[in-house]
Formats: sequence, structure tokens, C-alpha cells
Amino acid sequence: LYSHNPFILFISFIFSLINLKIYFHNIGKTILIDLVIIILLGIINPFFNHEGKTILFKLINDYSLEALIYGVFSGFMITAVINYCSILTLLIDSSKFNYLFGRVLPKSSLVLSITYNFIPRMTREYKVIDENLKALGYYSTKSRKNMIRNKLKAYSMLITWSLENSIEDAEVLANTIVKCYDKMVR
Repeated sequence: LYSHNPFILFISFIFSLINLKIYFHNIGKTILIDLVIIILLGIINPFFNHEGKTILFKLINDYSLEALIYGVFSGFMITAVINYCSILTLLIDSSKFNYLFGRVLPKSSLVLSITYNFIPRMTREYKVIDENLKALGYYSTKSRKNMIRNKLKAYSMLITWSLENSIEDAEVLANTIVKCYDKMVR
């Protein structure tokens, strides 16, 4: 999205929603999240961007209509990019990514492929950790303080798991590189 034309940004956002509807079928939650992002960017942008002639009100700096509109259309651009990236993750898995970029950028392709595989594994592992904490009774109390503490505990466990898993992945990768190097030397 190289254009800042509001019409083009809006059309791109609409087409990203149409494509999401084609591939995901149920996009109600996505539309809600997109609208929240657009509204938040519209509200927050005028606090950082002080350009504009039509001043709506003044807090510390001027809150202008032009900055508000620019924030809304920046939200359209960001949500369209997020939607297109979610479609891309559905269509291109790590093996297709390696096939496309493996010859041109082999090292970068390998790193991105490992990262591409690692994020869904982290999501699945977080769900497992969260379910285990629920089964152990950590979420039995309804206080916000305990809820936040338990979520932080789950994230701490997830970070520990991801560090251990990344070390294991690095060892496997190093062994694979050594085996390939041995075959090339012989």
C-alpha cells in the first residue's frame, strides 16, 4: 500500500475483507477488531499529529479534524495489511516459502521459515499451558489481580518453553548443517 489516497486505502480495506470472507468464511470477529483498530488510530493520531486547520478542541495541543481523518485512513491501511498478511499465512506455508525464496535468499529463507513455524507452535503451547493451569485450579478465583498474576505465570511458562524449544531447534539445525557439510566434503 504505497498510496495515501483515502479512496484507494478504503477500497484496499474492502477487498481485504472480501478476500478474508472467501478464505475464512466467518469474519465477524475480524471486522470488529479492524473497526476497533481504525477507531483507536483515529482517536490517538491527533495527539501526535498537530497539523490541520480545523481545530475541534484543545487539550495540550490542537486536536484537528484533518489529523483525525488521517488517523482513520491510516487505520484502514494498517488493517488492510494485517488482513492481507493473515490471508498470506493461510495460503503459503513454510515449505512453499522455502521453495519460493530458498534459492534467492537461502539463509533468510531458513530463518523466516523457522520463525514462521515457531509462532503457531507457541500459540498451541500457550493454549495447553492455559488449560493445564485451569485444570489445576489457578483460575478458580475471579479477582482481577489473581487473573493477571495467573496470565503472567502462563506467559512466563511459555517463554521458558520457547527458550528450551529454540535451543533444541538450534541443536537439530546444527546437526543437519554438519551432516550436509560432511556429504559435501566427501
